[in-house]
Amino acid sequence: MLRPLRVLLLLTAALQAALPPPDVTNAAYGPHERNVLDLWKAKADRPTPLVVYIHGGGFIGGDKRSLNSLLLELCLKGGISVAAINYRYSTQAPYPAPMLDGARAIQYLRSRAGEWNLDREKFAATGGSAGAGISLWIGFHEDLIDANSRDPVLRQSTRLSSMAVLGAQTTYDPRAIASLIGEAAARHPALEPFYGLKGDELKTERAYGLFRDASPVSHLTADDPPVLLFYSEPDQPLPADAKPGTGIHHPRFGRFLKERMDKLGIECVVRHATEYGEEPMPKLQREMVAFFQKHFRTRLSHVEQVAPGVWAAGYADRYRSANSGWIARKDHTVLIDLPRGVAVPEFLEEARKATGKPARSVVLTAKPGKDDASVLEELARLGVARQESAAGLEIVEGGAIFLPKEKVLFAGSVAVNGPRARLEGQDTEAWIGKLASLEKLHAATVVPGFGSWGGPPILERQRRFLTELRRQVAYGITMGRPLEAIAREILLPASYYAWMPYDTPAPEDIRHVYGELTAPVTAGGPGPHALVLVGDRYHEPEHLIAGLRPALAATGVTAHFTVDVRALTAEALSHVQLLVILRDGMLWPEGPSKPYRIWMTPEQEKAVVDFVEKGGAFLNVHNSMGLYPADGPYLQLVGGRYIGHGPLERFRVEVVDRDHPITRGVSDYSAADEQHTPPSDPEKVHLLLRNRSDDGKTAAAGWVWEPGRGRLCHLASGHTRDALEHPMFQRLLRNAVNWCLRR
Repeated sequence: MLRPLRVLLLLTAALQAALPPPDVTNAAYGPHERNVLDLWKAKADRPTPLVVYIHGGGFIGGDKRSLNSLLLELCLKGGISVAAINYRYSTQAPYPAPMLDGARAIQYLRSRAGEWNLDREKFAATGGSAGAGISLWIGFHEDLIDANSRDPVLRQSTRLSSMAVLGAQTTYDPRAIASLIGEAAARHPALEPFYGLKGDELKTERAYGLFRDASPVSHLTADDPPVLLFYSEPDQPLPADAKPGTGIHHPRFGRFLKERMDKLGIECVVRHATEYGEEPMPKLQREMVAFFQKHFRTRLSHVEQVAPGVWAAGYADRYRSANSGWIARKDHTVLIDLPRGVAVPEFLEEARKATGKPARSVVLTAKPGKDDASVLEELARLGVARQESAAGLEIVEGGAIFLPKEKVLFAGSVAVNGPRARLEGQDTEAWIGKLASLEKLHAATVVPGFGSWGGPPILERQRRFLTELRRQVAYGITMGRPLEAIAREILLPASYYAWMPYDTPAPEDIRHVYGELTAPVTAGGPGPHALVLVGDRYHEPEHLIAGLRPALAATGVTAHFTVDVRALTAEALSHVQLLVILRDGMLWPEGPSKPYRIWMTPEQEKAVVDFVEKGGAFLNVHNSMGLYPADGPYLQLVGGRYIGHGPLERFRVEVVDRDHPITRGVSDYSAADEQHTPPSDPEKVHLLLRNRSDDGKTAAAGWVWEPGRGRLCHLASGHTRDALEHPMFQRLLRNAVNWCLRR
């Protein structure tokens, strides 16, 4: 058996060989003096893969100059560039600083990829001991990219194609190490400074949390890259008198990881020095380079011909499961959207093999992002020009691309079918409208921008998902519930999800929708404009908006719907000509089991009264006198008061004054609704409508009057969809809007 000391001597001898001068020396990737790296660039006409070397030294020593010269030579000969980095020692900054430094170095190298001729999609990592642990931690950790960061470095991915490491600790939890290897290994003197803890501090909940987070194996998931692990320590139990630190590079660390990677179906190769004979290092270095090259190769695993001459291609989770595709034309191929995680030349070759024709153009479903510029430049260099459209394609709603002959829709970012739909920065109401428009194309196949492709239900499912999310958030707002409570109470039907629970809305998505629905109302452009306040505990806003919108649109009014009572201000009213309210006066901020409170403030009452008396139009619908400040100026303005209603049943609505403009063309009708029975002030209002129940009970169902220079109409119906959408009520609404606006 080859003795570990002999292996160490061989390794040390190899490390002593002089390294050639780097092409880039001590490039600063961060603010600390140890945040520097060297780069050796492989000679190539196109961007090259990169291996990042991270030195060992127990997190308290070591340097990038320990890069193995043979590994460097083999990589450069194989067309692979090599970077070697330093990072902060744990004595300078404990965990997670060394890991985050390594991650930032990778992001920095990606940010300079264009300048240094690196293929940002083909990065791997290597290192020994501490460097091995950092490599594995970065490779398994969720991507640390921050797409919205002001720092261009942090906008880069930290994902790796593979890792090949020496003497790796796959867990840094002393408890797991003691169980797996032995107490001596768990007492390694580097562990305390690594965590910045001493003695009993290592036995606290805070320490246990750090142990979990620092251990590479804790972050392992099914989409992580393959690993090659090498060990030289004896593969046997530790002796009883083993010194502290003995076994810290034990092969059991590798097998511990391999068991877990095997279960996930990820390649994990564990090698021992005894497998290579007397001089293991040269053989190991060659195997490492071959391992890197194997996993640098393009793998388009998710390609399908979805229609004659049309292909869809899907990419990994690190790219949000994005999709693109290509179309065969008479003498060339048209690309749809850009490849993700695949080198451009190799992607073009895949498309050429599928169609038998070279790619000559690319059409995008969205504006290219900052990171797309280099891909488009390389495509252009290889003879693929960006075009706004192409023969046989239609650019439709939201930039989506429709192939009418093949009935295939490349929906772009308008459709997400599986991954979480990120809502921040989006207009979700407009998004719903785009999906509804795309549904009308009746595509046979839908290729979403992200996630699984399939049939038309993809569009319907997402439209329903967004609609229901907005409905539930809106209902919480009408109740006066705080955002935190609304977020806890969101529960969408399982049928609205595709990859549950991974497409469940995140807190930031709910926060965004809440922000949309509580934003101040702004009106501008040609009028007239209306502020429309709807929804309460007993009247969910969705069907109220659906009932009011057609009538307002038919009269040429631009409606600004809101479910937030805080939107009713003098400032908001100064920008509109019409106010519509269909909601009661109650809020339930602590939920329906707690007492309600009346929401309308004296300032809001005054704002409404001033608005109408100075010439504004006010359409007061259904329960908009219910539970408002008693005998306040608002109810005095409306000219009546709420005293209750009968059961929800069918009753007759009868026209009292058939000569008034509001009742013109309206005949008596039946509707299923609540029969409100509000007493009105006969000295103020003019009665237009009455309702009559089956048992003969009658009450006012509509009136008008003109306070000051303004006009007001009250219509008592409007609780149910049946009542709101009844043709006669729709006519009443249209006529009322026109009369109130003096048209």
